[in-house]
Amino acid sequence: MARLRMATALAAVLSLAGFAGTARADNASDARAVADRFMAALIAGDSKTACSLFSPRALAALGGPDCPNRFTSAGPSDADIDALDTLLSAFKAARRSSARRHGDFVRKGFTVRQLARDMQRIDGELTVKVGKGPLAAKGQLATTAVVDTRTTARRVVIYVEGDSGAVYRATGTAFDDPTVRKVADGTPEAPKPPSAPPTYTIDSVAVASDGKAVVSITVTDPTASPSSSPFYLLLVPSDRGYLVDDILLPLIALVGEGP
Repeated sequence: MARLRMATALAAVLSLAGFAGTARADNASDARAVADRFMAALIAGDSKTACSLFSPRALAALGGPDCPNRFTSAGPSDADIDALDTLLSAFKAARRSSARRHGDFVRKGFTVRQLARDMQRIDGELTVKVGKGPLAAKGQLATTAVVDTRTTARRVVIYVEGDSGAVYRATGTAFDDPTVRKVADGTPEAPKPPSAPPTYTIDSVAVASDGKAVVSITVTDPTASPSSSPFYLLLVPSDRGYLVDDILLPLIALVGEGP
């Protein structure tokens, strides 16, 4: 990923609670420096550095060596979300159409082409075409589904190409969930200009008598609404300086921002 999604990164550690650590780092400037390094890594997508700044307790809660994977995406490209939505909507429309024929997608007198037209009638937001093989979806919009001519009475095969160029296939019967997987590479869309990354400000640092620190931070994300949100890092001293032990989001602010 070019950068970490702030909401995903913060949600990943909300389950942490309590404090730990021994005393060595014990001043506001040390805590600010660690918080600054942690936030810079978080926004840059440097999960390895971010995980290296967690306390042992926090690191264990995030899977230990698996911690960096908690901050990265392992699923389909974000650019293909619309295509996957189209694929599932098309499958649902095909299944609804088959209900009129007792679960048959096609039959004598009701062709694949007629199925495609019926799917469009059922879901007015779909564009449905007919083609053979996954490359029939090549160059199509992410809102266009292609029903394979090899669809049978009991099994429908549908393709959609995502903006990344990946072609996905959904196949299944009228009585079960579809199997969805990437099956080919098509034509990627022209890259979109990257959005401005989030920024952050460290508003204040408070150090308790035992050396533990609370760092108040405001993150500004121009792609989110509201664009600015506060949260707090809880840092504990250790024999190698301050480490991030918890992340807290203000409950009242979250409730107030609801719909």
